[in-house]
Amino acid sequence: MTSLFDRWRKNLLLWLPALVFFLIALGLLVFYRTALADDAELGQARLARRAQELETLRADRGRVESYLERAAVLETGLDQFFGVRLASEAASLTRIITEIKDLSQRAGLEPQQINYAKEAVKGEEVVRHSLVFPVKGTYQELRQLINFLELSDSFLILEQVRLQSDEAGSSELRIDLTVSTLFLDDAVEVAAVTEEGA
Repeated sequence: MTSLFDRWRKNLLLWLPALVFFLIALGLLVFYRTALADDAELGQARLARRAQELETLRADRGRVESYLERAAVLETGLDQFFGVRLASEAASLTRIITEIKDLSQRAGLEPQQINYAKEAVKGEEVVRHSLVFPVKGTYQELRQLINFLELSDSFLILEQVRLQSDEAGSSELRIDLTVSTLFLDDAVEVAAVTEEGA
């Protein structure tokens, strides 16, 4: 009787190539699974990095868009400031004086006279007008006038307030107000128009 081992040995040429082929296939399978697993891990890591970069770029884009919106608002505000509030002297001085008179009347006061002085602001393309006017009234009226001047939509700067009692025992006070405003220098404006025309 032949043993199982002897039978395997007799058929060695039959099963040995199959075993070698099986071992090679098993080795290749293990190698490819390992290599593909590493590639898959690398791909996942790469994908996670790209997703993080995309989120960072989206956040940066949002910040840039908000900066652009703020810049547009600032540009509009500057255009309005220089075009309306800081308009040319010829266009706005009469309007400013009329507004000061109206605000005084709303506060129950009457400016007796309005004097103004003009001076160029060094290093800037603007001219400063200082409007000086005295008014008489009660403390509440004077306080209300100062409040109206500070809340005005016009570009007014309350520079000086001098308060004096009119008479001993009187409830009326005298106040000398110095209010300044800035205008674009007409000479600069004429130069800009000339440059645009050229």
